[in-house]
Amino acid sequence: MENREIFSAITALPPVFVRLDGRTFHRLTECLGLEKPFDEFFHKGMVTTCISLLAESGLNPDLAFTFSDEISLYFTRLPFSGRVEKIDSVA
Repeated sequence: MENREIFSAITALPPVFVRLDGRTFHRLTECLGLEKPFDEFFHKGMVTTCISLLAESGLNPDLAFTFSDEISLYFTRLPFSGRVEKIDSVA
């Protein structure tokens, strides 16, 4: 299997931002009946997720912030020895 992991040797050099982008969140917001353009409940959930990523994910980002349906993580020390394939699959 490892011989098929063609990108496993690609590494990133810090500092790096990793962006976690919500996929089809418009459908989620409609299903939950959230207010547009801003919903306090959704916002608090995104902030809570940022806090959890900082404290409990094991990724150890230096900073996390949220805007709209995105969360960005800032790293000065990269997990997984900076292996892009691993960071991408876990994040």
